[in-house]
Amino acid sequence: MYEFFLKVHFILAFIALVALLNHLGRSGLDKLIFPIAALSIWGMNALVRLLIVLYRNTGGWQQRGSAGSAKITHFFDSAGENVVSAMRVKLYLRRPQKIRPGQYYYLSFSDMGLRKRFQSHPYTIAWWDDSMRATSLSFLVQPHNGVSSDLIRRNSLRSVRIDGPYGKDLELEKYETVILVAKGIGIAGIIPYVRHLAYRKLSTGKAHEAYRRGLITRKIDVYWMLEDNAQEDWISDWIIDLREKDSQKASENFMLLIAEITDSCTAYSNFHLLLS
Repeated sequence: MYEFFLKVHFILAFIALVALLNHLGRSGLDKLIFPIAALSIWGMNALVRLLIVLYRNTGGWQQRGSAGSAKITHFFDSAGENVVSAMRVKLYLRRPQKIRPGQYYYLSFSDMGLRKRFQSHPYTIAWWDDSMRATSLSFLVQPHNGVSSDLIRRNSLRSVRIDGPYGKDLELEKYETVILVAKGIGIAGIIPYVRHLAYRKLSTGKAHEAYRRGLITRKIDVYWMLEDNAQEDWISDWIIDLREKDSQKASENFMLLIAEITDSCTAYSNFHLLLS
């Protein structure tokens, strides 16, 4: 449905544009100034975007064979190992990039046949390896129909084309208390903010001085409603990563407490962080 909507959108926009030019052209060429100017701006934007996509998907500093490829980790529901509840797609970038929470990429998978090679789908960045210059990105993907269902049968991808990053950082570091709420796969949209705020506080060294500047957050509460108890495995190693980073900076008061309440129908996972 996403691809269908996208293509119909382009077709209708093209029909509307042709009708507009035909209508204004009958009133004189001077009436075409504004639509032509708009088309010129759109064309320049498309050209710049194309050049950026080519730059980020060709060449690169990493060893040949890993750059541009992706590793897929499958997570199964608590009922057994027959149903994949989510996947983690870890993408190795060709060139390091600075990542902010709230950003997303359009991904195109070249390993899935000619038709799907030219499809691109937006995925939110859930985790990245370095706060200053990321060389790998991780995406949490919940399988549905279409491209995401094809990922279930794969453990890796030889080539992934990226377009981005897009999106807007909410700049939560400007608030002393941050409360984040998610359900199920929604954790993929808020865990980047937890990582960003915690890393900004706990990163040491002169190279991170500018990175830490401007952070006033002292408390982060994350409430995550689990649709299945096994969903906690999706981010368990990322939580461990935050704990290990805290252990390297004993002079700071950084606490990460995990409490889970389970009844017959609902499981809740609560993460409580104190930054001081």
